[in-house]
Amino acid sequence: MTRLYLGNAFGWDTDTTAKVAIAQLREERIISVGKCPKAQLIKNESIRWQPNILKILGYIPVINIIAGIIAIANSENSREYNPNHTALWRGRGVAMIFGGPLLLVVDSIVHLYNLSIANGYSNDHANLIQAFNTAHAHTPAYWPGHPVYCQ
Repeated sequence: MTRLYLGNAFGWDTDTTAKVAIAQLREERIISVGKCPKAQLIKNESIRWQPNILKILGYIPVINIIAGIIAIANSENSREYNPNHTALWRGRGVAMIFGGPLLLVVDSIVHLYNLSIANGYSNDHANLIQAFNTAHAHTPAYWPGHPVYCQ
């Protein structure tokens, strides 16, 4: 089984890939299984736009240099992230500085590959993905990473 992680340096984070990443992290007990998976997805969604916007800025000539520096400076590790998260984001930053728009091709290929992993996992573990379909509501994520609670 191939692992997906949250906040990948290459490719784009989407709801589909985030659901699979969260399900895998819950399955391996890397993140809490006591919390609602939908709440974990909503919290991740509030954070997800930051790396995706940084990647988009990295495609724009001249701005790609600033985006690359930001990617290098703000790379950090966390339990939800790939074990090589910091190194990959630093590599991404360097690639942004020197490659800029060419990363669009790389991200597209990685995104398609991640979607194929997500689709395979969703088919094989439909019950884990089904857990994201809850009948209850959740509090909004008022700022990126803000805790989300079940209502």
